[in-house]
Amino acid sequence: MLLVQVETEEAHIQISRVADSINAVLIRYGKPKISGMKLNAALVEAGYLKAENGNKLPSERGSELGIITIERHSSRGNYTQCLFGERAQRLCAELAARDLG
Repeated sequence: MLLVQVETEEAHIQISRVADSINAVLIRYGKPKISGMKLNAALVEAGYLKAENGNKLPSERGSELGIITIERHSSRGNYTQCLFGERAQRLCAELAARDLG
């Protein structure tokens, strides 16, 4: 499986960085890239994230897997962002592999 080559990080990282790590492998093999938005949708469908008031937040399963939240501040206001630990990053790679068929 191609996605066993995906490099994970010990630190918690943003979904866009998880997608970048997966895409680094997919591109080498001429496969279509995956977006953070598509990974988030797969995580919601699998029960690791839940949608609340327009935000994606970890479910109990997601928290147990290592998905955490932090508060961020931008010019558009404050928001909550999910960060993904190493086990959650690996799960994202597995979900992406299922999407490839």
